[in-house]
Amino acid sequence: KISGLQVEFKKPGDNVAYTFDVKNAGDIDARLTDINIGVPTCTPTSYICDDIEYKLTYEYGQEIKITDSLDKGDSVTLKLTLNYKSSSIHLATQDVTVNGIDATLVYAQK
Repeated sequence: KISGLQVEFKKPGDNVAYTFDVKNAGDIDARLTDINIGVPTCTPTSYICDDIEYKLTYEYGQEIKITDSLDKGDSVTLKLTLNYKSSSIHLATQDVTVNGIDATLVYAQK
């Protein structure tokens, strides 16, 4: 599970990407059975979340799909990209806390 990220957007169009490795340290091949992506909530100004996009992909932008394999001993690099839409007309006048930017990948035995 990925959670607890902090990012500072100064203006629309700003973005940030986090990369991380997922490794199958077990001795059984696995396949992806579920992807749970959180729903962002913003406080104190909830409308800011309408203008934040985030996407979880493989490192070079390929889509992650249910049934993707992760064989024993293998690892993959994933990328979580957060983007403050450049088309946004909203600009926060105070710090905004964004919760719910998290992702959980569930693997099961192949």
